Amino acid sequence: MLLKTVIVLTIVGLVGSSSNVDPQNVTDSYSNFANGNSTIKWGSVPAGDPYQTDTTYDSAGLQPLFDFARSFLSTIQPKDFPFDTIKDLTKGKFETSQIQSLGTDYFIGWGVCIVLGLLFIFLMPIVGGCFCCCRCCGNCGGSKTQDPANYENGKCRRFVFGILLLICIIFMGAGMVCTYVNNSRFTAALKETKTRSNSSLGDVTRYLDNTINAIEFVAQKGFNFTKRVIVRDLDNIGVLVGIPVQSTLGTTGGVNSAISGIIGLDTSVQSLSSTLLSLNDSVNNLKNMSELLLSALATERTSINNTLATCGALCNSMNVDSLNVDFNFNNLDDLSSNMDKMKSVSSKNLTALALDGKKEFDDIPKRVTNDTQSTVNSMKDLLKDMDKTIDNALGGITGLTNSTSSITDIEKTIVEYVDIALKYDNYRAQGGNGLTSVILVIVVLMFLGLLMGLCGSSASDPADKRSGLSNCGGNLLMSAVGLMFIFSWLFMLLVFIIFLTGGMMERNICQPIRDKSAFKELIDGPDSVIISGTGYPLGEMILQNRSINLTMSGILENCGKNQAAYSAMRLDALFDLTAVTDYKKTINLTAEIDKLDTDFSTLTILTPETRQQLNDFSDGLDINFTSFTTELTKNATQVDLVAYANELNVLAGVIAASKPAEAANLNTSADNLREVNKNEVYQVTAAKGRLKTSMNNFESAVGPLPTQINSSIDTITTSETYLRNQGSGLVKNVAQTYGNRVIGTADQFAAHALKSVQEDLGKCKAVSDIWKSLVEILLCSYIVDALNGFWFSFGWCLFFFIPSIIFSVKLAKHFKTMDNTAEKWSDKDSYKVDNYGKGQNIPMNAVGPSNELV
Repeated sequence: MLLKTVIVLTIVGLVGSSSNVDPQNVTDSYSNFANGNSTIKWGSVPAGDPYQTDTTYDSAGLQPLFDFARSFLSTIQPKDFPFDTIKDLTKGKFETSQIQSLGTDYFIGWGVCIVLGLLFIFLMPIVGGCFCCCRCCGNCGGSKTQDPANYENGKCRRFVFGILLLICIIFMGAGMVCTYVNNSRFTAALKETKTRSNSSLGDVTRYLDNTINAIEFVAQKGFNFTKRVIVRDLDNIGVLVGIPVQSTLGTTGGVNSAISGIIGLDTSVQSLSSTLLSLNDSVNNLKNMSELLLSALATERTSINNTLATCGALCNSMNVDSLNVDFNFNNLDDLSSNMDKMKSVSSKNLTALALDGKKEFDDIPKRVTNDTQSTVNSMKDLLKDMDKTIDNALGGITGLTNSTSSITDIEKTIVEYVDIALKYDNYRAQGGNGLTSVILVIVVLMFLGLLMGLCGSSASDPADKRSGLSNCGGNLLMSAVGLMFIFSWLFMLLVFIIFLTGGMMERNICQPIRDKSAFKELIDGPDSVIISGTGYPLGEMILQNRSINLTMSGILENCGKNQAAYSAMRLDALFDLTAVTDYKKTINLTAEIDKLDTDFSTLTILTPETRQQLNDFSDGLDINFTSFTTELTKNATQVDLVAYANELNVLAGVIAASKPAEAANLNTSADNLREVNKNEVYQVTAAKGRLKTSMNNFESAVGPLPTQINSSIDTITTSETYLRNQGSGLVKNVAQTYGNRVIGTADQFAAHALKSVQEDLGKCKAVSDIWKSLVEILLCSYIVDALNGFWFSFGWCLFFFIPSIIFSVKLAKHFKTMDNTAEKWSDKDSYKVDNYGKGQNIPMNAVGPSNELV
């Protein structure tokens, strides 16, 4: 029986403590997780398709050349683009005095370069023609004679001119190589245009798709998961509301302990029934023994009275009435009523009756579930309405994907035009290589002429004795000079055009873009070129509010840090996310939760039958043990029978002589009393002892049971009364906590959505990369740098044309074979040589051109 009680109590405890929601955890395929307390751990927002924009730049080793070109441009235009002047011009505030400032501060360097270029273009052909005529007339190094006076210092001249010309050849060769490489950079720029436009414009589409997918993930998938968690809690309202109510009553109200105590009484009933039966048996046994004793004493009392009646005056001293029992067993309570009640209680299954009441108590969660079903369904309908609202909102956002078709069209158009440009770029490349090859021919002619001249003769050789190799070297140098005069104006014209185009773009477009000054002056700063006035023009253009600090440079900087579009573009001024995420305007969960209520007016934990059984049990234990104690403390007989028998023997001895018959009767009565004392008195004493033991055992077994029974009845009655009268208020108090849980789950979604939009959705590093790839790298690095590298390399070669012409003409005189100078200069009157070989007399009558002069 004890084992049964333990098992039942265990089951009751398990039922009462089973308050876990089902399912315990909620998960989905996106790594979202909610535990049993509805605390949500959100999965990461999907990264989306990887972006393909290339932000790397390969200068092909020409970066120093491009830096030189930029340094040169910064020298001729030391100040940045005059945005202030443009701003004044657009506002009609331009003054004449600003023209001088523009010319002095910004365009004087460009003007000098333009003038020098034009002079070079016009003067070089003229100088070349004059130089040709001059040589045809025998001057300008065109004579075939050489002054012997130059023999001694000819070696030094050959060496110096040769070194200088070699330096010019090296520098021109380096420029020629750079020109070749830069010529191929134009083709590379076209190919990069095709590649980068594909990847960058494709990334625009990918950025929109990734952003929309991320929005759908956070809004739709996130809300669906949140809805699952809330629906789980709604379906477990019996667990989340009913069990706390039940637990409050069970623990604080003592219902659990009261019912457990009643179940525990089932074991006491059986034990106490046995103890009470034993007690009743002891009482009956005592009564039986007492009746035997009374009968024996009555017989002896009658016999003695008869003897004493014939004895005479001698026997008057004996008191026969004292031969009686000392206690009254009729004073002992009748236990039959107690026995009947205990039998009635024990015949019933008190545990089953208590569990019936326990079932009513345990069904509180089920009662809560049933009574709140309509409210729960209303909240589920609200969630469905919110779901539709989100779907409608997402429908407008996902419609943005249709706009990507125009981006695809632009991409196709760019590819078509680039393919056409690449087709004709072959002609440009060949023309550029052809022009560069002219410089290559000039460099090769000068190098071969210098090499053949130096190797074909020495400075000590007579001018008319120089070898054919040396003479060929001189002719090669003059051929190079002729080519330089012929093509220099054309080269300068090409450099002039590309210089103005590339230089202006680099200095006034690319550099302001790189240092963000273009944005600050055009659209970022107050009173910008595009929009006048105070504040931030871009804030007015995009957000319709000039007071918002929104700048293009700030957007690119924030996007470079991979911030979310909402934060990078200050969209908080355009979209109030707190209003968007305020779900309470759409789904008023609080109002629905306030409707939660449960009717406990019919709740009965302690059934009338159980209550009657408990009362019977309590009454069955109500025994007046005082009467038992009083009677059990008395002796079995009023006198000691042995002592009384002895007195009879003494009396018999006294009357033996006079009345032998009476004496014999008295002795017989004395013996009989001794037998009664030995048998009946002994049995009564033993029965009293057994009754006392049974009574003690019963008192020990009963102990506080009556108080416990009454307390259990009072506790359950109080709980029932409380539930019936104030159960609804208790439910509302618990429902408040439940409502905080449900609303807290929705708040978690709102906070997650807000945080995702502010930090995760539409991370615009791709936007910064697209700008950097298309503008800073493609336009400014590939195209503009190629232009600047080309004119700078070509201009570098042209710069060394003039010293190369001078040194080539000078060296050709020392390499070419002259006429017989000894005969030309043998006249002593016209020329005299001192001991040091220096001329002393020069013919003064030669005023016209002569082949005899060096």
